[in-house]
Amino acid sequence: MPRRAPASQNVISRLRAWFGLRQEDVAFYANVSPELVQAAESGRRSLSSNLLIGLLPL
Repeated sequence: MPRRAPASQNVISRLRAWFGLRQEDVAFYANVSPELVQAAESGRRSLSSNLLIGLLPL
């Protein structure tokens, strides 16, 4: 079973903390579902290309 990075080390959680965003805000900017953001942040899913592309402006 792969090890998951702690939430504090996750790219999404660090971006959210830096910019003061909610998961819903990140989902809106990246044009993905809030559930995908939550799953990626918790380590249950890998970061999708759509999510990464949506985060590039940040």
